[in-house]
Amino acid sequence: MDLNKIGDGTPAVVFVYDNNLSVSGVQTEEMDKIRDRFEGRLHFLVADTGRPQAQQWMSQYQARAADLFFFDAQGELRHRQSALLAAEELAETIQSKLELAE
Repeated sequence: MDLNKIGDGTPAVVFVYDNNLSVSGVQTEEMDKIRDRFEGRLHFLVADTGRPQAQQWMSQYQARAADLFFFDAQGELRHRQSALLAAEELAETIQSKLELAE
């Protein structure tokens, strides 16, 4: 996913995906469950640890595999935590940390 979308005027959630971790697949499924609720108002982005752009981004934010990052519309980091968040927990975190109602 295009990590350049961070700070483009739309809030973003970035998940650091590692193909070697089963939690990555599960967290991606949980994100997909709520994607439609926030469509057009939130970017759901994936930083794939196997891609050079993601590795640079991970270095910048000292990110680890299976971390979730919550950025406001201007690209300021508002919250970070480790996966796994169930779909409803993720929606609640988005609402509280990014002040984005469903």
